[in-house]
Amino acid sequence: MKKLAIVFSVALMAMFATSCFKEEYHPEALEGHWVLAGESKDDGSKSVLALTFENGLLWVDGASSGQRPFTMSDEWEYYMTRDSVLVITYEYYDSEDYLERDSYDLKMSFRDDDNTLILVYDPLIGSTKRYTFYRR
Repeated sequence: MKKLAIVFSVALMAMFATSCFKEEYHPEALEGHWVLAGESKDDGSKSVLALTFENGLLWVDGASSGQRPFTMSDEWEYYMTRDSVLVITYEYYDSEDYLERDSYDLKMSFRDDDNTLILVYDPLIGSTKRYTFYRR
């Protein structure tokens, strides 16, 4: 009986350990330049939010405070998990020169033969944002 309990405990710990690990990968479908579709700024002009993915780096252009988490036009890091979550990370120095890291999880899907990218940002506090990007 003790052996069965030990085997069961080891198996349970192994399952728990593997479920906590998120495998990182960079699918080719994400690589390239993406432009936000159909969103307008307050002055009526078209949004210029654009994302460029290449080898684990994400360049964000045209960011604004209303497009969380894309609030900084700069270089970000990214990776994806096998369960279609895009994790983006921005590093910066605070006012006291301490390195800070902000990471965001976005649900991701593709449509139209991988020419449409849909990202969904669902923060703990605040409303869910859905972004549709077209490959350019």
